[in-house]
Amino acid sequence: MSKRIKPKEQTDKLNEARFEFLKRNPKKLDELKKLYIQNEEKRRRVVLNAAGDNPKLQAAWDFFLADTFTDAEFKDRITEIETGPAANVGPHVSRFIMAREYDIMLHGGKGVNDMTEKEFNEAYLEYLCKHAREIFAELTNGQPVWHMLLGVDMSRTKEAILAEVAELITQRQNRAGLGLEDIRQERLKWLSIVDELLAVWDVWAAYEQKQCFHLIARKMKKPESTIKARWRLAYRLIHGEEFTKEKATDDAIQLCAKCAEQKKCYKIKDGEMEFHPCAAYVKWAGRDYSREKYFENMEILEG
Repeated sequence: MSKRIKPKEQTDKLNEARFEFLKRNPKKLDELKKLYIQNEEKRRRVVLNAAGDNPKLQAAWDFFLADTFTDAEFKDRITEIETGPAANVGPHVSRFIMAREYDIMLHGGKGVNDMTEKEFNEAYLEYLCKHAREIFAELTNGQPVWHMLLGVDMSRTKEAILAEVAELITQRQNRAGLGLEDIRQERLKWLSIVDELLAVWDVWAAYEQKQCFHLIARKMKKPESTIKARWRLAYRLIHGEEFTKEKATDDAIQLCAKCAEQKKCYKIKDGEMEFHPCAAYVKWAGRDYSREKYFENMEILEG
């Protein structure tokens, strides 16, 4: 049953769902865990290089770097998995202050607390320009074509800011050619039924990943066609690709590899070995197979 997602909860729900799909892909989850450990090891080295043996400085740098990526590969993987917020802001003032204090430790100079307002603005602007590419990539979640950059005057009232921002967003989203509407509809299409997608996948996995859609349909009291559609959508969200006929054949081969009676499917006819798949194989891979293809499969299984 589809459910309505409140606008304020959409980003959180998207990421919760993506994490659930990730948990059902052991290979990708294990890769992410290794990258996380790699990131933490690099972050710890940065802290020790900056703070030395001083426990208080180490604690301060740990705090400042708590949400900072120190490993580029881990950062890229998180960016692929995570749905960024609809509106984003970065802790750039804090990073500027941290970078300034670190620079003073190495080379000396005037600290932020000793600057005039004009000096602070000039130094901060210089920092933003120097790190512009990194900042823009972060603010736009690496997808600038889908984002609108704007400056917000925080001295204005919240009501005035929201009114003008709402108008700017309406103008931007109404522009043709960006494909934004298709993207929004695709996300909402599966997000509203995510519990059902996960349920279908988990029941299928409990059947040891065999072709059992009719059993799932009976158990969940839904048409088999609906179950198949839900499973295919779940497969795409878990593996990041569509379930194709070629993939079905590969999975059927794996089903054969686990079968203790696979040799019964190979029979000699007119002096030649032929492959006669069982009902489970045919149901999974389909009937449109070539004999040459399955001779190759037999060689793989036996070799």
